[in-house]
Amino acid sequence: MLRPARPSRPPVPPMPSLPEHLLRSLQRARWRRRLRTLTGDPALADRLMELGVVADRLSRRDGFLEVTAPPLPFPLRLPGELFALDAWEHSAALVAAGARFERAGEALRVRIDDREFEPITAEEILILREVFVDGAYHWNPTHPTVVWDIGANVGTASLFFAGRPEIRHVHAFEPLSANRARFERHLALNPGRAAAVTLHPFAVGAVAETLRAAYAPRHRGSFSLREAPSAIGRLAGADLGNTHQETIRVIAARDAFAQVAATHPDAEIVAKVDCEGAEREILPALAEAGLLARIRTVLAETHQGAGPSLAALLGGAGFDVLLHEPRSRDLGFLVAVNRRPAPR
Repeated sequence: MLRPARPSRPPVPPMPSLPEHLLRSLQRARWRRRLRTLTGDPALADRLMELGVVADRLSRRDGFLEVTAPPLPFPLRLPGELFALDAWEHSAALVAAGARFERAGEALRVRIDDREFEPITAEEILILREVFVDGAYHWNPTHPTVVWDIGANVGTASLFFAGRPEIRHVHAFEPLSANRARFERHLALNPGRAAAVTLHPFAVGAVAETLRAAYAPRHRGSFSLREAPSAIGRLAGADLGNTHQETIRVIAARDAFAQVAATHPDAEIVAKVDCEGAEREILPALAEAGLLARIRTVLAETHQGAGPSLAALLGGAGFDVLLHEPRSRDLGFLVAVNRRPAPR
């Protein structure tokens, strides 16, 4: 039997696709919702999103929230070890260079050759990379040498130098008490090198003085004697929401030099200068006192475009100078070697 033909229906138009930006917004909303559910902490979830962490990398074990972050050999505990995730690129570079990340009780420990460190900020991991991987101070003295470490922070560079062939002693000057506490912890972890290091609780400047200055706990290595904490604001991802005030004792550069030179009068002196702008007063003060001639090598980080003027100062004092100062940054690095034998 023939059935009557059904009336034709107009074709159904395809469902319009969502705009790409709206899809991304929906995906991010789902991502954020999952992270907030897993962490129970909206601020932590948002930070994990910024770092690109997906929920599949999170788990709970033994009461800890953990995140896997290859190539680190074990999950990081959150939120306490979030700093290592913040510095993931630098942590990965350390691992690739042979450093070993280990857990020691509640502490995160990094072993580099026969040295041990317990970083507690992303900045400390960055400095470990700069010193031990990038080679900021990979220099080999050929004569008995004393290192004058100005701006010693938590002791990374001092412990890099201590115990190396021809290094007789390291005099480390660090004004912040929180940094000195970390420095002393690192000395305790490295007893075989600790005897070769003396830690002095001073900043170095043109003249002796006492002043009050502010610093940000997450950026203690960027403490500036004259510009804190505004200098930190120039850093990418800087956190100025929590600053501390501290009384800083400043020793005159010529007096600090006298303390360093007195311990090994027949040794050459290498000045490692990383003091967030104070190099602009320290090196001229040493020049004025006639003391630059007694320094064999200067390894200095420069700030705010001061590199060329400091290079000219050292060149005029008889140094061969290599200055690397990228135009896009206010940071530079200067290596200066005295052409003349240091007077004894």
